[in-house]
Amino acid sequence: KTVALKTLGLLSIMAQCGLLIPADKSSTIKIFQGVYADIGDAQSIAQSLSTFSSHIINIINILELAASDSLLLFDELGSGTDPKEGVSLAKAIIDFAYQNQQNLVLTTHYSELKMFAYNSYFIESASVKFDLETLKPLYLIEYGKTGSSNALNIVKRLKMKAEIVASALNYLKGEESDFSKTITKLEEKQSELDLLKENLKKQEEELQILKEQYQAKLLNWEKEKETLQNTAKKELESYFKKIQKEVDSIIEDLKNIEKTHQITELKSKLSRLAPTDDSKDDGSEFQIGDQVFIKKYRQKGIIKALKNEDYLVQFGDLSLTFKNYQLSKIVPDQEKKKIIKKDSKPFKPISAAFQLDLRGYRALDVTDAYYNFIDQALLANLKELKIIHGFGTGTVKTIVHNLIKKDKNVKEMRMGGAGEGGLGATIITLK
Repeated sequence: KTVALKTLGLLSIMAQCGLLIPADKSSTIKIFQGVYADIGDAQSIAQSLSTFSSHIINIINILELAASDSLLLFDELGSGTDPKEGVSLAKAIIDFAYQNQQNLVLTTHYSELKMFAYNSYFIESASVKFDLETLKPLYLIEYGKTGSSNALNIVKRLKMKAEIVASALNYLKGEESDFSKTITKLEEKQSELDLLKENLKKQEEELQILKEQYQAKLLNWEKEKETLQNTAKKELESYFKKIQKEVDSIIEDLKNIEKTHQITELKSKLSRLAPTDDSKDDGSEFQIGDQVFIKKYRQKGIIKALKNEDYLVQFGDLSLTFKNYQLSKIVPDQEKKKIIKKDSKPFKPISAAFQLDLRGYRALDVTDAYYNFIDQALLANLKELKIIHGFGTGTVKTIVHNLIKKDKNVKEMRMGGAGEGGLGATIITLK
């Protein structure tokens, strides 16, 4: 116990001097206004001081000097005199230190002081572990326990006469108070709680490690997800740029074609650019001689033979095998005529808009919208048209102007004037 007091005082002073101390990384230490100790025996024959008197004189001086938030270290407080009076004095000193907001650490063997600690909410009990086999201290502190003095066990290990030890034990049994029994039971319960607390602490540490591992994995997954998304985005952008170039090239070729077979080739080329989903069976059943439409090649053909679940289809000079879902049935001409006759409606003149508003359009959709607009205007025999592209980043405007420059149907172009949308619109005149 005395070693514990000295260690506490020494480490506190070292820390306040800026020195490193031997302590666990999770430890905390308080800064004190002063550190005062009453440890050891200062009895003196020359000064007529007994053990009790020497301790009391030192404690009186400490209590006079110590300010609030000081650390007081008292070894065996109240010893050296009548136990009842010594215990009473110790209780009074404890109350005084608490009222003056001083930090007091004391050692004792008195059972009455142990009970006082149990009944006082502002006092925490602790004991030092002792190896009864080797009679050596283990230098370990157990919090929440008052401990036992083990005096008779030590005497027995030191080979005191057996009859004396036995007699002492009989005296102890006769004088053992209900308080001692209660303390023993409390300490047993405290030991169980300490064991549970230790197990919970280990589990908490293991859970913390698992938590950190899962957080690290989650972070890696998020990074991988972001990388995959960025890669996919770049691949899509590259794909759409490639498609746009091919579409532009096909449109340019369409403007210069002269023969029918060239149109067919370009239509086939354009159809291959569009993604197709022919993985689902449309439920159609075919027979030999049926006219069918080949989805993959966008060609008409005739079924020539059935092979299990496959159909041999002839189109042109070629004969290839297809699955049910790769084909769709073509309605015969007579049935088409019936349907047309039944659903035919009076002719209506073609109507078209004079302006095209491209605000909010994606860059990929501008080209289709432009050509649809021009086609409708040509069919309706319109001449002057307005295309609203807005200001924005200028991307839509750039695409529109490039399309106009390539369009042979456009005679001239200019920016919008007052009341026409200004620089946010382009006015074109068709040939």
